[in-house]
Amino acid sequence: MFKKRTMMLMVGQRAERLREERIRNEESIRMRKDIRSLRRTRGRDERSLGVFLGYQNKWMDGLQSEAGNMDRDIKTTKCHCYQLEDERDTTRLMHWVERNDAVKAEIAKTRAKIADLKHQIFQVESELNDTKKALGRRKKGYANVRVPEIWKVMDRLDIAIAELGEGTRENRRLVSEIHHLTTKKARLQEMFLKEELELTKVNRDLSENIDVATDTYKLMENTKRNMANVNDHYQHTKAAFELDMDNLQFKIDVLRRNEAFILEKNKPREDEFAEQRALLLARQNPVTKEIQKYVERLKEIKEKTEGQPLDQIANTFVELVLENWMLFQNVQLTKDRNHEMIHYIAGVKDMLDKLEYTPEEISRLSGIFHGVHEENVLVFLGEIENYVNKLWGLQDYVEYSAWENRRRKSLIPGAVKPKGPRPPRRSLMSVVPVLPPNYERSDAYEDTRSLTDLDIVPFDYEEIYQHVCEELISRHDSALLVVTGDTSRKVSDANTEPDSPLPSPGALTSKDFDVF
Repeated sequence: MFKKRTMMLMVGQRAERLREERIRNEESIRMRKDIRSLRRTRGRDERSLGVFLGYQNKWMDGLQSEAGNMDRDIKTTKCHCYQLEDERDTTRLMHWVERNDAVKAEIAKTRAKIADLKHQIFQVESELNDTKKALGRRKKGYANVRVPEIWKVMDRLDIAIAELGEGTRENRRLVSEIHHLTTKKARLQEMFLKEELELTKVNRDLSENIDVATDTYKLMENTKRNMANVNDHYQHTKAAFELDMDNLQFKIDVLRRNEAFILEKNKPREDEFAEQRALLLARQNPVTKEIQKYVERLKEIKEKTEGQPLDQIANTFVELVLENWMLFQNVQLTKDRNHEMIHYIAGVKDMLDKLEYTPEEISRLSGIFHGVHEENVLVFLGEIENYVNKLWGLQDYVEYSAWENRRRKSLIPGAVKPKGPRPPRRSLMSVVPVLPPNYERSDAYEDTRSLTDLDIVPFDYEEIYQHVCEELISRHDSALLVVTGDTSRKVSDANTEPDSPLPSPGALTSKDFDVF
């Protein structure tokens, strides 16, 4: 006995040591997995950060070069626009000044000629007036005037008239020349207005170019601010990453120290670890082969599906499986319904054979069955509801009987009182019909009414209900007979109320009966 107890103790200690070793091995494996996961995470984070920094530097260099090019182009455009406008304005102003000076000189010459002509005309008119006055004075003494003097005066008068005609022609020529110069001046004024409008348009274009340059400069300033914000975000991200890397490095150092401690502690048991590794590899080889088989199968599926996404393939597969399952369920349901219909048809045939109906009567009955109206359906639903209410009443009666049994047992000193509210009390007299059903309608109505499902289905629900009631009552009586040994108790039927309350079938245990 002592040896057996010692062996059991040694076996228990050995099992405890093996369990501790297994726990340590699992912790070591888990720590190694954590270290590998941390290393992979660190490498992935370093690669992601390097790629992000590369893209960020490239983007910042591109923005800086673009800003410099835009600044240089803006300055060049401004200088070129200013230079072109200055040259154009200077040339136009010089041209207009020269033309204006020439027109002014011509106008001054014309005015001088007009003044000379006016002076000459005035002199000729004054001479004519003097001559007329002289002629008027000499009319009185015409007789005393000599003929040669008259001819001399007439000659001078002809000369004066000829000079007056020449002055008039010269005056007309000057008037036409003045008109020509005035027209030319109006045309030059129109050209000057056109040039002025063009100059205004150029000034407006120049203002628009200046506005565009200003907007570009503002955009460049906003870009510089955005670059500064990006640089600040980069610095914050870099600082946070360095802090996370320091924390990660600290965790890695702790894990390394723990790993070194565990390895140093388990160094004397390396042979056992080698055996365990060999066993683990031997266990993993089938799994690896299975994984390889799944990988090859996946490659084959990808080749057959012509490079479609795996999610789409999986969704299509699931949809097809669901569709096939639904079709299978539909087929099964159809088969079950067919079996039920065959069963019902067999029952109808048996009933028709018993009634000895002819084919003509069967056809008439089938036609009447197809003409079932709403009243028959309502009658059928009412019958179902009546049976359901009866079953609910029977269940309430059973629950009340079980509760009454527990209440009676609680009267014993030290017994536990029943918990929960008292269920409603019902008698089997209100649930199970005692008298046969009374049909007030005549037999003629029964012969002419349409058939319902209750008439066609071969199951008699009334018989089933009576059978359930008899079964419950018989179980209750037999259980009481076994527990109490009372052989004088009479078995109740479905139409009489038992002497004691009826418990539920699920509550028929030794704890629920009175053991006196």
